[in-house]
Amino acid sequence: RYRRANPTLLRLTGRTIDQVIGHTIGEVLPGLAPTVVPIIEGVIESGNAVVDRPIEGPVGTAGGVPRHFLATYFAIRHGDGIDGVGVVVRDVTEQLGAERAVEQRLAEFDAMHRTSLRLRDLQSPAELTASIIAVLEVSFGYTYGAVLLVDRDSGRLTPLALSRRATAICRIRNLWS
Repeated sequence: RYRRANPTLLRLTGRTIDQVIGHTIGEVLPGLAPTVVPIIEGVIESGNAVVDRPIEGPVGTAGGVPRHFLATYFAIRHGDGIDGVGVVVRDVTEQLGAERAVEQRLAEFDAMHRTSLRLRDLQSPAELTASIIAVLEVSFGYTYGAVLLVDRDSGRLTPLALSRRATAICRIRNLWS
């Protein structure tokens, strides 16, 4: 049961001090309790701290949207025994989002770099288009690849090259026959 709560916990959970003090973690943070309670029990049992444990789950003010936290759990000792567990929590949701965005951009830049390396030595338009399609399918996870030309007069798209899958779909749907 909670014995103390700081303003940050109250703000994060959307609860008052009376709705936290004396209540269990399951009552205050039902979405996080299945993850958090075993960690706290382990700290009480062993006396060892758990540092920067990633935790993900919904909290009161997030509207059910999972938040990401790093939590450090430590034993609060009184005399020879453990009197409770203290927890320091850091919300790292925005940091993780930024890191994921950077990782995605790096993956895109890497794919473009690999593409440029593969394409620089190609000589014919057929080699070039086949390689572009292969790179798009592999590097970016595209299912179908095509290089299309736009007719200046009609604005109609005309395929210059299609991947095997795209060719099969076009035949089935009777496109560009």
